[in-house]
Parts: sequence; structure tokens; C-alpha cells
Amino acid sequence: MGVKVSDESLLAGMAAGDVGAAATFVRRFQARVYGLALAVVGIAPDAEEVAQEAFMRAWRHAGNFDPRRGRVSTWLLTITRNVAIDKLRVRRDLSGIAWQATTDDRELAAGYRETLDVADGQYFAAAPITGDGGVEVGHVFLYDGDPSWVLAVLGPAAAPGAYDVVVRTGDGVNTIATCVVETTGCGGGATTDARISAIEDVRLVGPGGTSFTADLTSRRSAK
Repeated sequence: MGVKVSDESLLAGMAAGDVGAAATFVRRFQARVYGLALAVVGIAPDAEEVAQEAFMRAWRHAGNFDPRRGRVSTWLLTITRNVAIDKLRVRRDLSGIAWQATTDDRELAAGYRETLDVADGQYFAAAPITGDGGVEVGHVFLYDGDPSWVLAVLGPAAAPGAYDVVVRTGDGVNTIATCVVETTGCGGGATTDARISAIEDVRLVGPGGTSFTADLTSRRSAK
């Protein structure tokens, strides 16, 4: 088993123009960056653009990173948040109105940003959502903080329809949100009273009993 390269070393490699380091850096952080982007902008295509721009900015400014001021993950997610806010401003300027999203969407995004500030990025977790045969159809993102929350993101591979986001712990199951897949996937989540370490899995139960699962017990045992 190889030794894991530190975040700081990967960033230094990016600053030196090491394409391999950049690719590893993107793989390591892409779930977190995309999750934050989606929580803020609320639309999958916009979130993808935000994630791409955030990584480009990170590459351009990698040489300016100062480890004395914080961790690489916090630095990168701050860049992502700034890019996402810029995207919302452009959307507002083009449409002449503010961000079009439901109250729940805005509260979820606000909760994501608040928890990121409180937890400082150190309690983040992510796991793939899979269907039959282990086919990956999305990701679940979790923060353990005040508040703790769960966000499930399904890609376009999932069949259209409404999916309940169901959190299972040793104390039982709780449906926390609904994720409606149309043409580009969906995102759905909410705050939870459960500690993230106590969550065993997150299931998305959809039309006709279709069920996708993010197994968090295997993620913990792999650490």
C-alpha cells in the first residue's frame, strides 16, 4: 500500500505544473467541491461549472497558498463558495431577479455554509450512492457539526421521479427529504439530529420501490 501524498504536497505539485498532482488533487476533492457548489447554486449544470472554475482558480493560485492560515481543504472550499456566489450574482443580473429556489433550498444552502464555517471542513464525509450491481448513480455528502446535515445528489442515470432520502441509524430510520429527478438529476437533504458517525446508510427510495444506497459502515471500516 502506497503512502498517501499530503494535500499540501499535491498543491505544491500543482503550483509547479505537475499534471499528475493536479489530477490526484481533483479526484481527492471533487466530491466535496461539487457538493458545496450544488448546495449553493441549486442546479446541477451550474454546480458543474462552479466546480470546474474552482479547480482552475486553485491551480492558478496554488503557489499563493499559505499553510499557516489553514488547511488546503478549507482554502479550496472557500474558493468554491466564492465562485458559487459569483454564479448566483450573474444569474440574478441576467434574469433581473434573485436566486430562484424554494425556501427549503435556501435553508439547506445556508445550513451548508454555516456548518462549513463552524466545522472548518474537518468533519466532512462523502460516499457513493449505488444501485443494482454496484453501479454508481450519485453521492451523499454529510457534515457533523451544529447543525449536522445530509445531502444526497443523484445523477441523470437515475430514472425520473421522486425519491425519498432515508437515513438509517441504530435507532431506526428517518425520511428527511425528497429528491425529484427530472433530466439532470437532483439534490435533496436536510439537517439531522443524528451524529454523522451514527448513520449506517442513506437510501433513496423511488418509483416502483427502486432503491439506491450509500453504505457508510464500509466507509468507516475502510479508514
